[in-house]
Amino acid sequence: MNVPKFEQALISHEFLARIREDLESGLRSGVQGTPTFFINGRCYTGPTEVDALLAAMQQAGP
Repeated sequence: MNVPKFEQALISHEFLARIREDLESGLRSGVQGTPTFFINGRCYTGPTEVDALLAAMQQAGP
């Protein structure tokens, strides 16, 4: 990692607009925390264990 470049980006707020856009997009999509999963474009609110996620993906289909 280029620490001086990273520090300059923080000081200059180089990515602030992009971060705000991502935050607003997430809020519009129903994201209320992390991690948030979407399966076939729908917000998944079930358990986040691997088996539960796999079952939800299989149930959702292609």
